Amino acid sequence: MFLIPELDGYWTTYLNTEITINGYGDVINSVSWISREYTSGTFIKLVAGAIIASIASVLSATAGTIGIWITFLVEGIYCLALAVINFKNFMEY
Repeated sequence: MFLIPELDGYWTTYLNTEITINGYGDVINSVSWISREYTSGTFIKLVAGAIIASIASVLSATAGTIGIWITFLVEGIYCLALAVINFKNFMEY
């Protein structure tokens, strides 16, 4: 869970339109409204963690001990990439 950074939540805005049509195809009424939905960054992080854990467990169960080492290798490479990115950003300032 620590490898996945806290993600920002985001808002999604929809323009909804409801149109009432009579039997002859004429528009009787039209109503429009805006709705907004929020997706939490914590929710995205938990789902990503569950997906990664599922893949790692299937990999380690099917490949035996080599699967466990592959999981650690992927995590290590990811940690190293984050460390290099953070070091680069630190050196720029």
